[in-house]
Amino acid sequence: MHCTNLDGVFLGCKHAIKSMRAAGRGAFINVASRSGVVGIPAAAAYASSKAAVCNLTPN
Repeated sequence: MHCTNLDGVFLGCKHAIKSMRAAGRGAFINVASRSGVVGIPAAAAYASSKAAVCNLTPN
């Protein structure tokens, strides 16, 4: 679960930074779900990966 939901976001940001630096500007818009804030007891891996995305790119 984390390989898809979190590692994918991290790698996307890592590679986007190169283009953003070259352009001199840019922004990240990463999408998570409400589960990253509230959590779902029966889906702990999903909820924790979404919480990690929320914390990776704070407002």
